[in-house]
Amino acid sequence: MNVTYLVFFAIILIGTLVITHWAAARSRTTHQFYVVSGSLTGFQNGLAIAGGLH
Repeated sequence: MNVTYLVFFAIILIGTLVITHWAAARSRTTHQFYVVSGSLTGFQNGLAIAGGLH
């Protein structure tokens, strides 16, 4: 195993966890958490996640 790959993997993993923790700490209410205050339908949300809405 190459040590360089392991180091980069660890950096990316730790960075992702730090960003996730930071973003989760900023969201206190459902209004802050959900996009457009939950006014999208499940179908619209699915299309947005799939990249169908531009």
